[in-house]
Amino acid sequence: MHRALSECGREFSGNAVVLGSPLNGSKAASGRRARWPMLRPLLGPHVLNELAVARPRQWAGSVALGSIAGTLRVGTGQFFAHFDEDNDGTVAVSETVIPASPIT
Repeated sequence: MHRALSECGREFSGNAVVLGSPLNGSKAASGRRARWPMLRPLLGPHVLNELAVARPRQWAGSVALGSIAGTLRVGTGQFFAHFDEDNDGTVAVSETVIPASPIT
């Protein structure tokens, strides 16, 4: 969503909120098990390309971008990664922080 808004958001005339989106990489996607060849078709190419490595992202859009993160551990990512912080079972809360976004 961050990438879509960054590249195509000029036509967008409202604010946006991402739900549990790992904007700072994904521990579950970068884990050893997630790289197993038999799991790649389930994950799809974009997971490994966009999430396995934290990418330098910075929000510079003209609209507000918010992020909501969960802490009820029900996601399947917990089978691929060990989280030492609040998470929803798939994404850690720190992975959902919008880099360089001002707090208002």
